[in-house]
Amino acid sequence: MKNSRFEVHVNIPLKLYTKYMRKESKAKIVGYFAGFDFNPDRICMVIIDREGIIRDIKNKHFPEVTPHGFPENKAETIRQEAIAKLVKYARDHGVKYYVIEKLSKLRAKGSKTSKRKISKMALRQFIQQMEVLISKVDGLLIKVDPAYSSISAKILANDLGLDIHTASAYIIALRGIKRHIMI
Repeated sequence: MKNSRFEVHVNIPLKLYTKYMRKESKAKIVGYFAGFDFNPDRICMVIIDREGIIRDIKNKHFPEVTPHGFPENKAETIRQEAIAKLVKYARDHGVKYYVIEKLSKLRAKGSKTSKRKISKMALRQFIQQMEVLISKVDGLLIKVDPAYSSISAKILANDLGLDIHTASAYIIALRGIKRHIMI
């Protein structure tokens, strides 16, 4: 039995994992809100304060993951790294509340290309990774209703000088403030 080896896989409860793997922020946690808009080829994040004033904007683009023939596991890795960088950036800029859309499965609309891009989007993986990362940085995850966020973003984008996806992230962050106040 040359070159034989044994591997052991252990499942660790998330609460136990985050208890020991929690990262301390270098910056003071101010209590800002970060809204995230997930798309097949980008993730947009807007950091706002409690009054709704935009403090920072950060987007990660990865258009290479949507064409035919791109390896699925490589695309997953690229998306996960982008989320991790955005969450770390938000933590280092005083974010306590991370706001995402409470989505199930997106319905593909439009052209064949847009339907393919949407079908390649791993929404459940985005949400699961956000839950793990946010618990590691001692933040709170807020899930909001996504109804009409894209329509509102189209109206608001021109006024703020943002693209539609970044404006959508802003609207999601505003909904997070509203939901947090209600809780």
